[in-house]
Amino acid sequence: MGLLQHLHLVLKSLISNIHSVIIFQVSSFLSQILIPQYNGIGVTMIMIVRSLLLFLWVLKAQAVDFSNIPSSKTVAQSQALFRERNERVIEDWLKGKVPAFTREDGLSFGMKSVARLLKGIDVPQIEASILDPKALPWAKYGTDIVILGGLCKRVGDYDFTLQGLVRMLYVSHLMAPISLSQAAFDKTLFTLITPKGNQPYTHFSLGLCGVHRDTENHILMTETTRFLANQLMHRHPDVTQKERYDNQKNGMSTWMLDFLQYFFETYFEEYNSRPYQGYTVMALNNLHSFSLDEKVKTKAHMILDVLSGVFAVQSNGGRRSVPFRRQPEYDGESGILRGDGEIPRFNLLAGQYDYLAHLKSPYVPPYGDHYMMAAAVSEYRPEHELLDLILKDSKQEFFQAIHHGGVEIYAQAPLYTISAGGMYVNKFDMATKEQDGWARPTTIMPSRDSRSDYTNWPRFDGHKQRMRRQNTCVYGNFACGLNLKLPASLPSACMEKRGAWSFYHLDQYCSLNWGLHLAVWSGPCNNLLCKWKTDNFGIMEVEASDNISFQNFQTNILKRNKNEKYTLNRSNLYVTSRGLAIEFDFSTPLGEWEIGRIAGKKKQRRIKDWPLFWGDILSVPSQGIITIRNPRKRRELVLDAHDSQNPKRFWRELP
Repeated sequence: MGLLQHLHLVLKSLISNIHSVIIFQVSSFLSQILIPQYNGIGVTMIMIVRSLLLFLWVLKAQAVDFSNIPSSKTVAQSQALFRERNERVIEDWLKGKVPAFTREDGLSFGMKSVARLLKGIDVPQIEASILDPKALPWAKYGTDIVILGGLCKRVGDYDFTLQGLVRMLYVSHLMAPISLSQAAFDKTLFTLITPKGNQPYTHFSLGLCGVHRDTENHILMTETTRFLANQLMHRHPDVTQKERYDNQKNGMSTWMLDFLQYFFETYFEEYNSRPYQGYTVMALNNLHSFSLDEKVKTKAHMILDVLSGVFAVQSNGGRRSVPFRRQPEYDGESGILRGDGEIPRFNLLAGQYDYLAHLKSPYVPPYGDHYMMAAAVSEYRPEHELLDLILKDSKQEFFQAIHHGGVEIYAQAPLYTISAGGMYVNKFDMATKEQDGWARPTTIMPSRDSRSDYTNWPRFDGHKQRMRRQNTCVYGNFACGLNLKLPASLPSACMEKRGAWSFYHLDQYCSLNWGLHLAVWSGPCNNLLCKWKTDNFGIMEVEASDNISFQNFQTNILKRNKNEKYTLNRSNLYVTSRGLAIEFDFSTPLGEWEIGRIAGKKKQRRIKDWPLFWGDILSVPSQGIITIRNPRKRRELVLDAHDSQNPKRFWRELP
């Protein structure tokens, strides 16, 4: 275990009992003293220890309790219970006192203030915190970095606080029964919110260490705040130079529409990022909810729709196991909840959370209360057809691939989700590895097993060397890969051995009733090159037990594959129990799909040549246009951003 990993685990165990000031001081010391020595000269090294420990402390005290609110099974139930879930989130942020406006409490100040404004309580205390002479901007917006022993240093991260401040002003102005006083409103707008005008922030300077482009979440948090602050400045009676803050005239509307275009053509740089995707979504929620420019509002809405479609194809029972970019500390963690902001956000929006029953604190999400609070105040709600896909209300099977900086592949059926683990992506960030994309195991997640740790599920862990790992061999109900791992919970009494094959009937006749049949083949490594990569290589096929008898499942697989001799380093053919022929390789160069032919049809194997989306749900008919299809509802959402300045969003019937 590395030094930073050890320190992280020790400090994590103390978080619930240590005051925030101590956390801040300890993490500041570590970031300034230990990180430069440990990571050398990585000029893009983010001060993770200070930032992450501060985030963890601020959020630790919050605990949304969804007990007594049933997990939703249908769209109608989800929509009927939304208000109750929303109130539970807001009530959670009413706990404790209104914090002072300081760096230690910067992340929670906006959240706690918004909750109180919505309920019309403690407004004088909020105003007192704002009007305190000590309440001043405590850093720059953008990345916080200390490298080379402090020779190159930048005190940042103020944009996390800015998100809450601008949300607070709009809630006070539009939604609160009791608004902030003019003095508190004005100090927040004129003094505490720093980005205004028409000079977008995208890069930061580190003096001798050069100028660097900031990360996606920092840019979005800063620039959505600027855009929304401009709107308030433009309408403020005491502002004389109003044209400076007119987003139409100063170019910020044009800039914002162009900047958002990236997500329609390339998707997120920080895909599924732990923990940063949630902050990106917060910024988009603010923009969609409070933009007075209808085009900007529509475009933010469209990006949130894309995220709903993506979560639908990724998730099972409100959980997802996905490849991600940033941070490497999560790469070796088998739990799928910590650091993932989309899971708690959709706990609120969709109301599907049976998995919470198995946690130490039942029905209390262990992470992400701040993301839920931001979503509770947002206007965005997934529409009926999108909720139907997320909840799997219409029982359907589908396949989906997503190609961004990395790659994701999913095969969904009512009783299981196969999640390919993706591939490692090296971002060449001076060896810090903070910006890299990390592959996860390929997992079969049973719908009836609502746990949230992938060690409970059949999986392929992939290449032993994590920076050579690619887990993308998935199609339909078939998966292949390196380092097959079966959970100890699979009962041996429910397994039948037929030659090299093991067949599991995990149905009503087994103590583990997942409603599934599982076929497993694995081959051992017989040479040093193979053993350097993996301990074994294998095949899995999964099928709902209601679709076929266990006997016929076995017979079909054995008969159709009786002449196959599967090997690691040549092309192989597998025919599923359904009769689908899949030609594949266990081991391919990084960036090349393991599957070469399906039903005799040649497939594009170079992943870099794949479109952004292809599959049954999301697709890209042409550049800048994304469609999200609900086949059972025979409806399709069209998100047309081919003209970056004139986005269009509409539903249409499928033929």
